[in-house]
Amino acid sequence: MKKENCWEFFECGGSPTRSTLKDSGICPVKTFTDSDGFGGGKNGGRACVYITGTLCWSEIQGVYKEKKKMYSM
Repeated sequence: MKKENCWEFFECGGSPTRSTLKDSGICPVKTFTDSDGFGGGKNGGRACVYITGTLCWSEIQGVYKEKKKMYSM
């Protein structure tokens, strides 16, 4: 089974340098090279819960403490 990056799992679309979400800009996860390879992902694609300001569901998300609750649903 292929490990998906968060933008693939949540179907945000685009690629590490492009977003298909209208007017949302590029999610910081897609360009966060410090975590490239973490969990087998591209850039921050497998570490999105640890990165603040991500664009999940077309909205800017908060800090780890808030996101941890959201992702554990």
